[in-house]
Amino acid sequence: MMKPDLSSQIHILPKIITTFFIIIMGLTLTQLPLSSQNNVFANHGQEVLLSLDSGHFQPLTSGKGNQIKILVNYTTQDQLIVNQTARSVMKVYDMNDILLKTSSSPTGFILHNFGTEQLATTFPNNTLIQNVTAVITFTSMENMLLSNTLTVKLNFGQTI
Repeated sequence: MMKPDLSSQIHILPKIITTFFIIIMGLTLTQLPLSSQNNVFANHGQEVLLSLDSGHFQPLTSGKGNQIKILVNYTTQDQLIVNQTARSVMKVYDMNDILLKTSSSPTGFILHNFGTEQLATTFPNNTLIQNVTAVITFTSMENMLLSNTLTVKLNFGQTI
């Protein structure tokens, strides 16, 4: 019986090793879980639905400013983010669409299946602002958009 000539087949060895390595890495990568952040916040801007509960642009009872306060109802559309921390953000614009102020919940809040969040900001009494537009969103703590945009127009003295 003749012994096989290994020198003619040795050039195939690197290809076999490379193919084996690619297969093993592919199988390993498919078994790794995605990071929790990518898993949790997958459909950016669609995870939470916002709607207006109420709002006002009124003088504070203490007389030390004029307050915009808005209550926002929310419904979590994506169950993967229930019990995760989110942040509410309110940007207030004047009637010329100039950004006057941004306020947010710095420590965030825990998202439930549904709930209500209060957003408020105050302007000094001497501010001559009469008409504002508040633009409200919910974000992750990493500032990824989680919700639709809720736009609320208010005139000074108005309650809705």
